[in-house]
Amino acid sequence: METPKKSEWKKTSVQCLYERRPEGLPATKRGTFYFRFSVNGTPTFRSLETSVFEHAKIKHARRMANVQKDRQRGPDLGTEFKTPGALFDEGERRMKGSVSPKTRRLVPGSNGG
Repeated sequence: METPKKSEWKKTSVQCLYERRPEGLPATKRGTFYFRFSVNGTPTFRSLETSVFEHAKIKHARRMANVQKDRQRGPDLGTEFKTPGALFDEGERRMKGSVSPKTRRLVPGSNGG
């Protein structure tokens, strides 16, 4: 059984852009570049699928713009939830099907008791 190869993560001069260099990679070659961002407070890495720093910077800028747009837009609730009441009704419908009767008793107004 082979031991997994270790890799080294290096920060670049660009914020949230990292380079992953596998062990044994010659110093003259670059590793793969990754974009780091947070989703609901959890740090996430996504490959930019390039080992060219200039290409990585361009892809990184595009992805950063998309992440910012998504954060400003907020969650996609779909077209059927136009009012808070419709969203509340859907939450109740889902809760009735997936929550145990014991838990429903603890939630006020869930008619579980």
